[in-house]
Amino acid sequence: MILLLLGGAIAAQANLDALHSQLRVVLPGLSGVPLTLFRSLMAIGAALVVLWVAGLTDLAIARRQIRSRHAAVRSMERAMTELKSTEFDRQRSVLATIERRLDVLAQEVRNAITRREVETVVESQRPIRPDLTPGAIRTVREHVTVARTRDNRLNEDDRA
Repeated sequence: MILLLLGGAIAAQANLDALHSQLRVVLPGLSGVPLTLFRSLMAIGAALVVLWVAGLTDLAIARRQIRSRHAAVRSMERAMTELKSTEFDRQRSVLATIERRLDVLAQEVRNAITRREVETVVESQRPIRPDLTPGAIRTVREHVTVARTRDNRLNEDDRA
């Protein structure tokens, strides 16, 4: 761009008479203004400078908006990180409480199993006292008969 401008400046210096010669342009509203090539180049240059300044201004505004949004995103990320760490710490305390409760419950279950095993051992060491009521004797006879019948069937199946 700079080389193009320098080349145009060199060409203009070589042809100064051509720059100041009047052009005949018919435009509405410009009938009484003499238009030269130099003035038209000045108007084009001024328009380019105005566009360039407008572009720089727009770029500066866009960069400022990006910086402010970037700062907002960073603050939101910090807030989110703090929230996550707070929630994690709270969950850790809740999980620790649950872990303690589960440990207590597991210990109670182990104690109950141990008591049951001790009771079973104590019951197995007690002498068996048969129930001598008439209904109980009949029930015992029925169980013995069923057990013998089952044993006889198994023995017959083994022989066959």
